Amino acid sequence: MKLVYLLPILPPRHPECEAYSQEIALLQSRFGGRVVFVNPNQRLPLPIPRLGFGLTQLPSLRRAETEETIYHFFNPDPFAFPFLLGLRRPVVYTIAGGMDAQRANLRFFRRMAVVAVPDARSLARLQA
Repeated sequence: MKLVYLLPILPPRHPECEAYSQEIALLQSRFGGRVVFVNPNQRLPLPIPRLGFGLTQLPSLRRAETEETIYHFFNPDPFAFPFLLGLRRPVVYTIAGGMDAQRANLRFFRRMAVVAVPDARSLARLQA
């Protein structure tokens, strides 16, 4: 099983000080895999909204699906990134910050292979 860790942040200057990078380093030490930053704003003159994240990488991610078998996407809130629906392999979506009072797009999250949340309240909102 080959993993691809997807992050909606810009590559951190000091990964050892950034929480997602630390979590992924721990997972990579056990399961391997590569990291893809889906935020295109480092290379562009105008900021792209989150709805556009990952769309430019989608063709290369799909080409690599012959060898890579699962995606693990990390995000602080329950945002429905459209590019995730274009992936053919299973997606594990980790909502690191929980769901609070936000309305999640439940139809979107039901299409994910697994949705991980940090607490029981977020789980109850996801299952509503």
